[in-house]
Amino acid sequence: MKCAICGKPCSQALLRLGGYCGEEHRDELLRRHRQRLDELRQEDVRAMPEVLTVPDFERLALKLAVHLLHRMNPVLRALYRAVAPSLLDPLEMAAELKGLLLRQLPASHVRLEESAGLQRLFFEGTYTFQQPVPARLVLQALDKTSTLLGVE
Repeated sequence: MKCAICGKPCSQALLRLGGYCGEEHRDELLRRHRQRLDELRQEDVRAMPEVLTVPDFERLALKLAVHLLHRMNPVLRALYRAVAPSLLDPLEMAAELKGLLLRQLPASHVRLEESAGLQRLFFEGTYTFQQPVPARLVLQALDKTSTLLGVE
């Protein structure tokens, strides 16, 4: 694995953020991650390209997670803390949101390959866009899943 900051070979990594070769680069990786979350929090939650590619969808899912967690009321936050505390992390919430949204998108646009075996969270599977996904389909999927998340 290579350091996400300088590209040197390294043996340490932050889950979902990448490798780092020393304390200074670990701190920089965390600083960049916090900065990215802050930038996403400042954006309009429903702003997105007219047509989404996989990188656009990944970014949108993280932005949705950041906004959802930022606006979560204390009662709902306590429920998540009791039932699914890992989802209070933006990266974990984004993975769950992707799974919920992808299941609502038509097979003409998305192919899902979920992990086999015991019931698992979606992030252990993969997905492929068969073609770019129009924003209107993502918004429809978001509307369908909002009640599953406890938001209206």
